[in-house]
Amino acid sequence: MKDMTIQEVADVVGVSYQAIYKKVKKGELNRNADKKIQFAEVLRLYPNIKAPTETLTEEKKIKDKNSTALNLVKFEVENEYLKKEVESLKNQLQQRIEEVQELNKRVDKLIEQHNAFLPAPKTKKSWKFW
Repeated sequence: MKDMTIQEVADVVGVSYQAIYKKVKKGELNRNADKKIQFAEVLRLYPNIKAPTETLTEEKKIKDKNSTALNLVKFEVENEYLKKEVESLKNQLQQRIEEVQELNKRVDKLIEQHNAFLPAPKTKKSWKFW
């Protein structure tokens, strides 16, 4: 039998989560390293319970199919939304890149204008010693 969480044990036994948790804390029920309880351990403490069945009823199968279809629709809608958001962000990024390029051109023009007003550097003649 599979290992079970405290909530699963509580559901099978028919008691509250807190009741099972207290039994674990007192050491009456032992948990694995992954904090799950073996069904054999549950049977030791509650010998009259029946093992939970692993088979799904038709009703549960239909619910699972409907839930899966609903989740699929939700994921498709979310996917479309995210695609639109990515496209919008790409457009914003492209606009910012164009703005930066325009600003770089303006800075280059200003540097050229500034350099045009500066006097040419004086060159020192190395052969003149006086």
